[in-house]
Amino acid sequence: MTLIETTGPLTAVVELLGAHLPAHLRINPPDIVTGGVAVEHVTTPVPQVFAALGGPDKASMAVQVTVVDSTRDAVRLAGDRVRTTLTGVNHRNKPLWPLQADGYVFDPPTTWGDGAVSTASGIHSHVETFTLTWQYRPGVTPPS
Repeated sequence: MTLIETTGPLTAVVELLGAHLPAHLRINPPDIVTGGVAVEHVTTPVPQVFAALGGPDKASMAVQVTVVDSTRDAVRLAGDRVRTTLTGVNHRNKPLWPLQADGYVFDPPTTWGDGAVSTASGIHSHVETFTLTWQYRPGVTPPS
């Protein structure tokens, strides 16, 4: 694993959503059909350098979450649940449900605010984009 790999951050998002979304929603099924949630990266990780003489300190990438469900209301509620799960923070700006993966330290994800429900050919979907920012710190284990 390195700072610019997508596997760790995407796995953290999939596991977090799998733990907090209703049981009838399947995360990353082979075909995105009713009851499916697809998590995919939109951009490759971009390293961020904060110290003039050092290497990259953090990386960030855009992640898109697509929810497909049977009714417009169901997909809207599922989309709201995804947004709350990923970006929800308490009064001290700490995540309500932090992203966790061995070797990674995540900033609270942010939404692009582009979440919208669409209906085409009787298929209801909600698509929203989030920005993930993280540090890669080998040997760091998230609290359980």
